[in-house]
Amino acid sequence: MSSTRGIAVVVGMVTGVLATAIGGGAAHADGQATGSSGLTYRIETVCATGEMQVSTSEVKPGRLPVTVTIAEMSGTWKNDWFIDGVDYDSIGITVDKSIAMDPVGVAVKENGKTVMTATYAAKCASFLQQQTAAARSAFTPMTPTRILDTRPSTRVNYPGAKPGAGASVPLQITNAKVSTVPATATAVVLNVTAVDATAAGYVQVFPTGRSVPGASSNLNIERVGQTIPNTVIVPLGQEGFLTFYTEAGTHLIADIAGYFVPTVGAVSAGRYQSVTPKRVLDTRASVQLGYRGPKPAAGARVKVSVAVAGSPSMATVAAVVMNVTATEASVAGFVQVAPAGKLIAGQTSSLNLEQAGQTIPNLVIVPVSATGEVEFYTEQGTNLLADVVGYFTNASAPAAMTGLFVAATPERILDTRSRRGAGDYEAVDGGSVFKDFGGLDQWKPAAVVLNVTATGTTVGSYIQVGNGNPGAMATGAHSNLNMEAGQTIPNAVISPIGSYENALEIYNDGASHLLADFAGWFTS
Repeated sequence: MSSTRGIAVVVGMVTGVLATAIGGGAAHADGQATGSSGLTYRIETVCATGEMQVSTSEVKPGRLPVTVTIAEMSGTWKNDWFIDGVDYDSIGITVDKSIAMDPVGVAVKENGKTVMTATYAAKCASFLQQQTAAARSAFTPMTPTRILDTRPSTRVNYPGAKPGAGASVPLQITNAKVSTVPATATAVVLNVTAVDATAAGYVQVFPTGRSVPGASSNLNIERVGQTIPNTVIVPLGQEGFLTFYTEAGTHLIADIAGYFVPTVGAVSAGRYQSVTPKRVLDTRASVQLGYRGPKPAAGARVKVSVAVAGSPSMATVAAVVMNVTATEASVAGFVQVAPAGKLIAGQTSSLNLEQAGQTIPNLVIVPVSATGEVEFYTEQGTNLLADVVGYFTNASAPAAMTGLFVAATPERILDTRSRRGAGDYEAVDGGSVFKDFGGLDQWKPAAVVLNVTATGTTVGSYIQVGNGNPGAMATGAHSNLNMEAGQTIPNAVISPIGSYENALEIYNDGASHLLADFAGWFTS
C-alpha cells in the first residue's frame, strides 16, 4: 500500500476530516484488513499532531494482527480517540481496529512497529500545515444552474432509469458539457432535491473515490413520493466527479450555485465572512420586514435588499449566504432564489413545499445584483423569511487570507442516537450540544461547514447553531432547522465557532436526536 495516499487527523473527537483537504486521497479507502478477532476493519491513514503518537504495524488484507497503540507525547491529553465509531479514552492502549500509514516517508516495518517519535510528529505537523495552505480555496458564485435531473420529462445530464435502491449516480462536474466549473476546482455548492421518492431512506453526495455510501448523508426521505431539497457543499473527487447515492431510490435534481478554486496568499474575491445573523425578509403580516403587502401568491416575485451588517460596503459583496424559510404554504410548490434581475421562473429551485401549511428551511448561497438585491419567486404562494448569516467578497474587497475554504471529505461527527461524539446525551430536550473542534487549533478556523439533521422529533421546534463560547449565542435569535413532530429533516449550516476550544453550540428548542456531518472550514 502507498504511504502517501491520504492523511487523517484527530479533530476534537473527529477522525479523517482532513484527508481530502490535504492528501488528495481517501480518508478511509486505503483498503481493509482483518483483525485478530477475525472481523474486517477499514484501514485509516493517520498523521500524529501535537499531543499524541501512534505506534503501528503494517498489515495487508488477511494478515494478523492489526494494532494501533495510542500514547501521550507531550502536554495534556484533551481529546478522545475514535476508531470506527468506538471511543477510546485511555493512554497506552492497543486497539485491534485500524492501522496508520506514514505520509512523509518514514519506513513502516512489515512485521513490526515503527513508533512516531517527536521528530516524526514535527515533520508531520509541518507537512499538514504546508498541505493545508495549498488547499485553501476561494469561492466563485454562479447564477443557479441546473446540472442534473433524472426525471424522464426534464432530463439533464442523465440517460438512465429512475435511480433505485442502492444506486450511485456519477456526475463529472468539471466536464464542459455539464458546467463551467474549471478542472482546478476543489469543491462545489449545490442545491440537491430528491423527488418522488420510492421509499424512506437518504441521499448522500460525496467525492467519487474518497468516501463510501453511509459515511454521511445530505437529504433524509421519510415517505414514498416525498420531495425535499438541501444545500450541499462538497469536495470534488477523482477527475472532478461526484457520486449521488440513493439508499432507497428517488429521482434527483441538482442546481449548482458556485465552486471553490485553490489560491495562494492574500486574495480579494471569494472569501467568506460571517456576520451576526440578520433577518432581511419576513412577509408574515404581523412582523413584516423588507416587504409590504399580502402573503406572496402564486407567481409572485419579491426583491429584497440584503445589506450585510459587518461588511465595509455592499460594493465588496459578491454573494450572500442566507437561511431561507418558507412557511404557511398555500399549496404544494417551490421557491426559487436568484440574483435580482436574473431570475428565470422555474429554471432552478431552492425550496420545495409538498402541502398547504408546511414550513421548511434551506441554506441558500446566491450572488447579489449590482444594486445589492436578490429575488424570490413563489410558484404557488407562501410566506418567506430570510436570515443573512454571511457573505462572500468580490474583487473590490481588501486582499486577505481570511475566509478561504478548506474542504474535507464529509464525515459524521455527531450522532446522539449512538452517542458518538455526544458524551452521554440521549435525545436533546430543550438544551444544547457543544462540539469541540480543538484539533483544528493550529489553523484557527473562523467557521465550519456542517450538514445538521434532526430526527425523532417529539414536538414542533427549531434548531439553532452558533458560536460555542459561553453565552455567545442568543437562543431564539435565528434558526437553522424548523421541525414538525415526528419529522426527520436536514439543513446545511455554515457557522462561526468560538475561540474557546473552537467550540460550536447546537441548541434544540424542543426534543430530538441530532446528527452532524462535517464538510470543511473557513480560515481566520
